[in-house]
Amino acid sequence: MRQPLRRNVPAELRAQIQTLNEQRALLNRQIQNLQRERADHTNGLGSILSPEELNKFKEFAAAAINNNRMALTMNRKMMSPGTK
Repeated sequence: MRQPLRRNVPAELRAQIQTLNEQRALLNRQIQNLQRERADHTNGLGSILSPEELNKFKEFAAAAINNNRMALTMNRKMMSPGTK
């Protein structure tokens, strides 16, 4: 949950926060578009892969996405202010 902006935050920082929030929103839309494209292409693989191969591919893709999410989470924690 996002923290509300406080009045004592300098205007320059509020502007930077606004810019970062706008960038985050854009990135979230791009991620959703990529996820839809991936789902469309994965569904199209059903015509060239056997059901077993398709299930293995879906398991692999899910594991790869999960690994990337874990790496991003670790990176964010390591790079966040206040960590040493």
